[in-house]
Amino acid sequence: MSNIDFSIKAKEVQAVIIKSNDEQLNFIKSTLDKNEDSPILKMGDSDEIIDKNDIEIIYKDPILFDNMSIAENFYFDDLPRKKLSNIIDWKKVKRNFESVNKFYGIDGNYKTKVRDLSLGNKKFLYICKHFYKNPKIIIIQEPMDYLSLENSTKVTKIIQNFINNGGMVIYITKQWEEALVISNYITIMSKGKISGKMSSKEAKSNPRKLLSLIEGYQYKEDLDSDDVLSAIFKSSEYLTSEYELRDILKFLSMELSEVMDIDGCLISLIDSQTNTIIDNYAYSKSHVDLPLLKDEYILDRAAQDDISYFNIRDIGFESMFNDAVDFKTIISVPIVIRTQLSGLISIYFKCIYTQTQKESMYLLTFARHAAIAIEGTRLLGQSALLEESHHRIKNNLQSIITLILTQKDIIENGNKEQVNDAFLKVISLIKSIASIHDLLSKNEHGGSIINLKVILETLIHSIENNDIQFNMHLDDVFISYSKATSVAIVVNELLTNVIKHAYKNIPKNYIKIVEVNLTMFDDDIVLIIKDNGTGIPEDFNLKTTKSSGIKIIKGIVNNDFQGNVYFTVDNGTMVKIIASHKWMIS
Repeated sequence: MSNIDFSIKAKEVQAVIIKSNDEQLNFIKSTLDKNEDSPILKMGDSDEIIDKNDIEIIYKDPILFDNMSIAENFYFDDLPRKKLSNIIDWKKVKRNFESVNKFYGIDGNYKTKVRDLSLGNKKFLYICKHFYKNPKIIIIQEPMDYLSLENSTKVTKIIQNFINNGGMVIYITKQWEEALVISNYITIMSKGKISGKMSSKEAKSNPRKLLSLIEGYQYKEDLDSDDVLSAIFKSSEYLTSEYELRDILKFLSMELSEVMDIDGCLISLIDSQTNTIIDNYAYSKSHVDLPLLKDEYILDRAAQDDISYFNIRDIGFESMFNDAVDFKTIISVPIVIRTQLSGLISIYFKCIYTQTQKESMYLLTFARHAAIAIEGTRLLGQSALLEESHHRIKNNLQSIITLILTQKDIIENGNKEQVNDAFLKVISLIKSIASIHDLLSKNEHGGSIINLKVILETLIHSIENNDIQFNMHLDDVFISYSKATSVAIVVNELLTNVIKHAYKNIPKNYIKIVEVNLTMFDDDIVLIIKDNGTGIPEDFNLKTTKSSGIKIIKGIVNNDFQGNVYFTVDNGTMVKIIASHKWMIS
C-alpha cells in the first residue's frame, strides 16, 4: 500500500471493492499502522486526518467468546456491575439489553451462550456490538457474508441509521452489487493500488464502466445509435395516436425488448395518493408469463430517484418475486409525472447482465415515454369526460327506468306503504348514481380507473340512517370507470335490503352493526357485506327467488362483473361478491 488517500465525509458510505480476502485484510491492517505507506483517511475536502482511535474495525469472520452469553459479548468491558461487590448486575444487564435490542433485533435471550448461535446470528451480533459503540468511523469487511436475508436487511438499516446520525463507513467487499446498493462512492483497488473511483450514481447508470475497472468482463456490442433513434421516433409517433394505454405500453415494451434484447418487461402503475399498485402490464419475449415482483419491492424501488440494479448474486434476489424465477438480473427505473410517482418499469434478463451508459439513457427515455402515455390517458379522460358522461347518463337513466318498471305493479296495485317503499327505492338508486357521477367528475385518473374503496365510502356515508353502525375494512382496489355505476347499483340494493329487512322485530336498544370488507385475494376482488340482523329465511334460494332486487344484483354480478354472489346466514346475513380484478379493470 502506497500513496493512497481516502477522503470521506460525515453521513457517507465509501465502498472499497477488493477481490482478494488477503488484500482486504492487508488494507485494514495498513489503515491502523502508523508508517509512511499506510493509507491516509481524511475528513471531507479538508486536510484533517482521521485519528486511528476514532476507527472501529468489523472483520468478515466474527470475533466473539463462545462460552460467554450474548449480553456479555455485546457489552464485554462495559458490563454494569454492582457498586460494593463489583459483580455483574444481571438485572441491569437484562434491562439495558432488552431496551437496546428493540432496535437491533438480535435473536436469542440475553443469557443465551454464543456457542448456541448459528454462524449467521453470531455475525449479526458481532456487527451490532460494534455499531452500538457509535464510533466516528467504521471499517467493515464483507458485512453480508454468512447473514440470512432478514439479518442482511437489518444490517442495511443499521448502517443507514449510523450514517444518518453523522457516522462514516468504509465498506470493504468483493461484491460490486452490494457497493451499488449501499454506498455513495466506490473505490476499486487491486494489488495495493487504486484502479479507479466513481460515484455510485455514475456506476448505476454505467455499471459496465465499474466492472471494467474490476475485471476484464466481455460484453456484446454497444447499442446501435440508429436502432435507438428509430425506436424513439416510433415510440413518439405511437404516443400521439389514439390507442388505449395498455396497447401503448405493450408497444413500448416490445420496442424496449428489441433494442436492449431483454427477456421480459414489467410496467407497474402506482396511485400516488394511496401509494398502491393499480395494475401490472407484463411483456415476455418468449410469450411466457412473467413472475411478478412483490408489491413491497415495486413501491420501494419506485420511490428511488434513479435506476436500481439487482442480480442473482444479491442476497434475497429470489425473494423479490411472488413466484420461482429463472431470471438472473432485474433493472428498474421509476416513472414520474410532474414530480409525482406514477409507476415502475422493470426489465428482466436470464443472464447476469450490466447495462451501458447509453442503455441507461435509453431506459430513462423509455420511462419518460411511459409517463407521457399515462399522462396522455389522464388528459384524454378529462377532455372526453363530458362525452363519456352523456353515454353513461343514458345508460343510468335506462337502469332507473328498468327499476321503475320492476316496481310498476306495486305502484299500480300496492297499498300506500308499499308504494312509498317503491318510490324510496328509486330515489335511493338515483342518489347513488348521482354520487358516483360526482366522484367520476373529480377523478384524477381521468376516464380510466377509480378507487373502489372511495366508491364504497361515498355510498355508505350517503345513507340517511343513524341507527346502524358501519364498520369498514377497505383496501385500495382500482376498477374501470365503466364498472363504477354497476357497483353503485349493486351496493345500493344490498344496503337498502339491510336497512329495510335485516332488523325487523329487533328490540329497540339492539346495537345494529354492518361490516363492509373489501380486499384482494389472489387475482380476485372480494366484497363482503355482513349484518347482525335476523338473517335471511331458511328457505331462501338464490336461483328461484322472486325478489326483483336480488335478481338485479345477480344479473349485474354475473354479467357485468363476470363474478359470483353468495348469500349465507352467519349471526345475520352475509353477502359475498367475488369478481375477477382483471375483468373489473378492463
